[in-house]
Amino acid sequence: MFKQYFTVNEIMDGVYHINEPIIESSTVCCTLIVGNKKALLIDTGYGIGDLKQLVNSITNLPIIVVNSHGHIDHVSGNHQFSEVYIHKEDIEVKDKYLIADIKNFLIEYFKQQKLEFPEGFLKEKYVNRNDNSIVIPVEEGHVFDLGGRELEVIHLPGHTKGSISLLDRRNRILFSGDSISSHVLMYLEESTSIKTYIETLKKANELDIDNIIASHFTKPYNKDIINKLIHCASHIDISKSTIYANPANPMEGLMYAEGGEPFVSPDFVSIVYTKDNL
Repeated sequence: MFKQYFTVNEIMDGVYHINEPIIESSTVCCTLIVGNKKALLIDTGYGIGDLKQLVNSITNLPIIVVNSHGHIDHVSGNHQFSEVYIHKEDIEVKDKYLIADIKNFLIEYFKQQKLEFPEGFLKEKYVNRNDNSIVIPVEEGHVFDLGGRELEVIHLPGHTKGSISLLDRRNRILFSGDSISSHVLMYLEESTSIKTYIETLKKANELDIDNIIASHFTKPYNKDIINKLIHCASHIDISKSTIYANPANPMEGLMYAEGGEPFVSPDFVSIVYTKDNL
């Protein structure tokens, strides 16, 4: 029997993490939030599996699709949906990554890592397909009303200039995308300065929330991670940083970490940066 490609976990009432099991270093989750009248899907992953079919198996409500930012692991399934919301600052980022050369590189890399692709997956079709979804620019303050649940757009530049999170004020949850997590990549061409990111974290710290749900981690964070990130970003020490390289991304940066053993300690946080964006 063919193995199911996606893994689905209901991490809170009406909130589903849809895990795309690429490889350990590249796992990404799309998040489905179900209201009474509509559902909202945050991000569309690498676009390798049939995400739309899976979403429709969870709910038959109309689906709103929102990209937290424009990176390829968050937007490559956009073509499966008719409309996608994204911040205007990241439309160019999305277009930069959704090109044949980058998609070809990823598939070859995933093959080397022995990824079990979905039945019927064709590399040529994946690499050469076009994204014809309608792009709708969205800005801070926009509210998506799902019926019994409202999600407000919060602009949190840092990881990219157009990164957004969605705030559920009633349930005190922030869906943070890649803006807030224990491992934040700030070394990319489209990343802001560390100074700007610290201001973003201070802004997020003023929000009345209990839980933060990020794209690359399966369990919610407590709000105290924000203070840990502020301290980490404010005390970056080049002499205590290590070289950071991800085989799925040819760029190289420096990683400054605090809070114990990397990726093991519950207090661990890290910032990947370049000397140019300090």
